[in-house]
Amino acid sequence: MADNFVFAFCWATGAIGFARKVPRGAIGIARGPRTTLRNLVEGTARLAYDNKTLLVPGIPEAPNQTRGIVALHEYMKWIAKHDRVGVKVLMQEGA
Repeated sequence: MADNFVFAFCWATGAIGFARKVPRGAIGIARGPRTTLRNLVEGTARLAYDNKTLLVPGIPEAPNQTRGIVALHEYMKWIAKHDRVGVKVLMQEGA
């Protein structure tokens, strides 16, 4: 994978991060060119109260992890519809 490619991932809290590989314990959302992927996620994610942290919409409000995973899958399906050159959403089988 080219040096400018990164992964967008999230933690169980819904906080989104970007890195060259998905950290242990995080869930991959998408991969693609750094700027293109960041612009897509920044334009579709929710902003936390600190005005810095990006959040997967619906996860912080979810009453349990099962509902949080549903929110994550809905977000991934939504961003998959916003086709960006080089960005691949990491949809799970059956999601």
